Amino acid sequence: MNNYLNSITSPLAIVIADRVRQMESRGKKIAKLQTGDPHFPTPAYIVKALQTAITDGETHYSTSQGVLSIRNALSSYYKKETRQYLDADNFLICNGAVHAIYCVMHALINKGDGVAVVYPSWPQYKNIALLAGATLKEISTHNLSGRLSVELLKKNLSKNTKLVVINNPCNPTGVVYDEKEINQFVKLAKRFNCYILFDEVYAKILYTNKFKSILECSEYNGYKEKIVYINSFSKTFSMTGWRVGYAYCSDKLLPASLRISQNMITNVATFCQHAAAEALNGCDKFRSVLQEMVTKYKRRHSEIGSILSKKKFNYIIPEGAFYFFIDVKSDGIEFAKKLLKQHNIAVVPGIAYGEEFSSFIRVSFAVDNFSYNTFIHWLKQQQ
Repeated sequence: MNNYLNSITSPLAIVIADRVRQMESRGKKIAKLQTGDPHFPTPAYIVKALQTAITDGETHYSTSQGVLSIRNALSSYYKKETRQYLDADNFLICNGAVHAIYCVMHALINKGDGVAVVYPSWPQYKNIALLAGATLKEISTHNLSGRLSVELLKKNLSKNTKLVVINNPCNPTGVVYDEKEINQFVKLAKRFNCYILFDEVYAKILYTNKFKSILECSEYNGYKEKIVYINSFSKTFSMTGWRVGYAYCSDKLLPASLRISQNMITNVATFCQHAAAEALNGCDKFRSVLQEMVTKYKRRHSEIGSILSKKKFNYIIPEGAFYFFIDVKSDGIEFAKKLLKQHNIAVVPGIAYGEEFSSFIRVSFAVDNFSYNTFIHWLKQQQ
C-alpha cells in the first residue's frame, strides 16, 4: 500500500455527507449545509444538449485530452471573457477540477519537492500534494483573517518550492484577491522559479467587483509557462454531478498531465463533454440563470452576515463563493456533532481546512430552502 496514504484522511465534508445519508435513511430530515453543491438545476439547454449528444451516438470513447468541441469552446469563451487567447491544444479535460489538480500535481511533483498551500483551504490540495510525494508547506493566514499577503508568501517560499496553490475566490473563506495582489504573487513565484496554480472554480460567484482572473492580470503573459489554470463547470453551471473540469497549462507540462489522465480515466464521458461545450457556446442563454443564482446568494450572504454580526459571532466576510467560515469559540468538531445530533443541521468543522482553524465551522448557503431556513431559525435563537 502507498505509504503516503497514511498521511491523508477522507475529506470531512464527504464523511459528514455519508453520515447524513445514514440519518436520512432512518427517516431524519437534515438541513444539509455541509456541501458545496449549488441547489439549482443544471440549465435546461445544457440538459437538452446532453440528450442530443446521447441520441446522436456520442456514447463511445473519445480523445483522452478532451473532444475538440469543448476545447474550442473554452478557447472562444476565455477570449470573450478575459481577452486572453488560450490555445485549445493546451486544455486538458478532466473529471472535475479535483482530477485536473491531481493530474497536474503528479506530473509536476517529484518526491520531496515543496508545495506551498495557503490555509484555510480546500483539503484536497494538501492530500493530492502528499500523494504525489511532496513536502508540504502550510501557510497559515490565521492572524490575517484568512487573507494571504505577499509578505507572508515570501517568508514561506524557498529554493525547494516547486508549486504554490492559490484559490481565488477561496473555499472556505470567500476571500477574493485583486489584480495587484495576484501580480505580486506571480512576481514572487518568478523570483523563486516555481510554478503557481490558480484555482478559479468560484470565479463567477462574487460579492465584490475587485476580483481579477489571473488570465486578465498583467503578469500572466510574462510567466504563463509556469502558471497552471484550473476551473470546472460544477459551480458556475450547477453541474457538480457531471464531473467536467479542466486544466490549462504549458506545452511542457501538458503531455505528462495527459499521460496521467489517460492511465486513470481514459476520457471524460463523451456526451458530458459535448453538453459542456454547449454550456459555453450558449453562455448568453445562461447569463440570466447565473444572475438568478448570484442574486439569491447575495440575499442570503447579506442576511446571514447581518444575523452573525448582531449575535456577535466572529466570521470572515465572504467576498466570493457561497460559504461562511464562522468562529464558534469552541471545538469545531464537537460543535458540529452537537448541531447535527440536536438540531439536524450538518456543517463542516473548520479543522478540515487547517489545524489552526479548529474553532471554526464552514456553512454553505448554496442550499435548498428547507436547509437554509432551518439554519436561519437556529441562528436567530443563539444568544
